[in-house]
Amino acid sequence: MSENLLQTLQHLVQDVIAPDVRELKVRASSLEKQMDTRFDAVDARFDAVNDRFDAFEKQMNARFEAVDARIDALEKQMNARFEAVDARFAAVDARFDALEKRIDARFEALEARMKAQESLEQARFEAILSAIAESKSHAELAALRLIGPLSERVAVLEAQRQ
Repeated sequence: MSENLLQTLQHLVQDVIAPDVRELKVRASSLEKQMDTRFDAVDARFDAVNDRFDAFEKQMNARFEAVDARIDALEKQMNARFEAVDARFAAVDARFDALEKRIDARFEALEARMKAQESLEQARFEAILSAIAESKSHAELAALRLIGPLSERVAVLEAQRQ
């Protein structure tokens, strides 16, 4: 009976369980293939997204480098313009300094001329005063010369009258 039982069990396994196990194996294999296909598709999509991000990163880096280059060029251009403006201001300052020196020299020359003119006018004024004083002295002397004989005559006439 034990042999019979074993055979029955063997037939049961071969007839009932084995086809179910084979079917489950086929279904599991099919499911594995589907999962592998889907995982491969997901991996492909991730690779595509990763490639797009890499391309986008390269493009952005190129754009940032271009912007940096433009900013550097503009900065150099602005520095050159500022240096040119500084040079112009330095030239204007130099011209103003030269003009100020010329004006100072002219004022000093004018002051010297005015002092010389003042000294000359003072000398002329003193000469005129001296001439007036001398003229006054001559007039007084002439008046004394004229009055002296007249006063002597008046004294003589008064003495004769008395």
